[in-house]
Amino acid sequence: MTTLGSVAAHYGAPANIWAAIVHDFSNITEPAAFAAFLQVLMIDLVLAGDNAIVVGALAAGLNPEQRRKVILIGVLAALVLRIIFALIVTQLLQIIGLIFVGGLLLLWVAWKMWRELRHNGESAGSEEILGDEHSG
Repeated sequence: MTTLGSVAAHYGAPANIWAAIVHDFSNITEPAAFAAFLQVLMIDLVLAGDNAIVVGALAAGLNPEQRRKVILIGVLAALVLRIIFALIVTQLLQIIGLIFVGGLLLLWVAWKMWRELRHNGESAGSEEILGDEHSG
């Protein structure tokens, strides 16, 4: 696994970082690369909209001075947390088999949802209450 320090040491000066960014975007005209870029952009926009709703709801009842502070803190917290989570996910995706296990968990959730939809919202009963095992 790579660490933030090793990544910084690898790229070095800001000019090297800029060169790496230009290299990463050099194939943006290819359909697959452009589609991946649009997916990341859409995810970012959805997360930004979600953050705006939460911060707006928190700041709604405050006076203008406090509202500005809450909005600034909320935006900065969202930015910092997004960077931290991106770094964590980058490290987690290097674990062999983790995507496979995540796929299996997703299949399990889909199976449970399908079973629930198939029974049209009927309750399966409660094992804790005697006589209610098959009330659904």
